Amino acid sequence: MTNRVGRLWSSGSVDTHPCGRALFQWSDQVEDRIFHSFRHVFKNASSVFNDKFHVPQSRLGRGGSKETPIVLDGCSKKDFASLMKVLSPTRNHVASGAFSLSREEWLGVLRLSTIWEINDIRKHTLTPLYQKEQDVTPFDLILRAREFRIRSWFLKALTRIVTGLHSIPMESLIRTLGLPTACKVVDLQRETTVVGAFGMHRGFLTHPVTQSPCMSSQT
Repeated sequence: MTNRVGRLWSSGSVDTHPCGRALFQWSDQVEDRIFHSFRHVFKNASSVFNDKFHVPQSRLGRGGSKETPIVLDGCSKKDFASLMKVLSPTRNHVASGAFSLSREEWLGVLRLSTIWEINDIRKHTLTPLYQKEQDVTPFDLILRAREFRIRSWFLKALTRIVTGLHSIPMESLIRTLGLPTACKVVDLQRETTVVGAFGMHRGFLTHPVTQSPCMSSQT
């Protein structure tokens, strides 16, 4: 935990904020932008932030003012602004029970909630993302599944590839999945779909069966 927190926060000298306001509020810098929030919002959301703020009240560190912000490394201001919308919702968001975030904003929330172990927010982001097949291609869904470690997305993408009636280049399968997994997918597609039964897979139309990467890997 200590090493992880050390990577997230920049070190700095200890400063005391006047009037004790920093006990409740904090300032952080992401890239070239300063954000302000209440400490309890982040402390309650993630143990990563809770550990950082667990200091004696008489020794307030960085974050007490915009002059001495805590610098957050490894994230973009765009992603952080999206996360702030969810952690500190507006009155309209609370009244409607929904957030008006774009898909890219939700991905930013998912990215930071994964890094900072904000598990309830991470779980919530899965609801508005990729509910319809037309929202994302199977290959892009696999890449997202690996980036965010979401098993259900990975299985959903593989299912679409295996049962899909559209041709998928063998080169794309290998590039995205790796040769062993790509070969397993091709085998499943042969067994379960009309595409496979009639040899309609583009990888096998452009390469003779005897020269297929999957065939050569099994010899």
